[in-house]
Amino acid sequence: MRKVYKEIPRKNYVKITLIFALTLLISTIIFVSYNNYIDYLATVPKIRGYVPEIELKDLDAYMMENQDFMLYMGKAPDDNSSDLEEDLIELIETRGISFVYMNISNVEDEKFYKEFNEKYGNGFELFSYPAFVAISNGKVVDMVQREYYKLFIPDVTRLINRNETKGENND
Repeated sequence: MRKVYKEIPRKNYVKITLIFALTLLISTIIFVSYNNYIDYLATVPKIRGYVPEIELKDLDAYMMENQDFMLYMGKAPDDNSSDLEEDLIELIETRGISFVYMNISNVEDEKFYKEFNEKYGNGFELFSYPAFVAISNGKVVDMVQREYYKLFIPDVTRLINRNETKGENND
């Protein structure tokens, strides 16, 4: 008995090559899209959508319209801010507090802190983020910020309790 070898047509090789190339192309597109989406999520604050958000350039106007309010300042791609934001979301849902969020990711640190302290400081000095600030009559009346440790939710809760008769959180 003699084995008969059947010749495979070239069009089958072309089909397999096209399927392989198409699979590789689609996999690469999905991989790049996924990585871009993950990078985008890292730049979006977790607190977005839970509280009003203002830009740094709008802070003066917001202070003129709203004399008493709580302000949370954080940077979106920062681990300390992200961890605190998860706890703040839980605090919003359980206690119903409200405050304003300002993303300071695009600011020059030293210049921003100096200008903020000169305009609104009132004896308090902002020097790090994340920071939770109580503002009354356009001036800082209380503040908690990260110094040499992470800012934890009990610190923020104490600030809110001390200032709960002020601003938007008094419903």
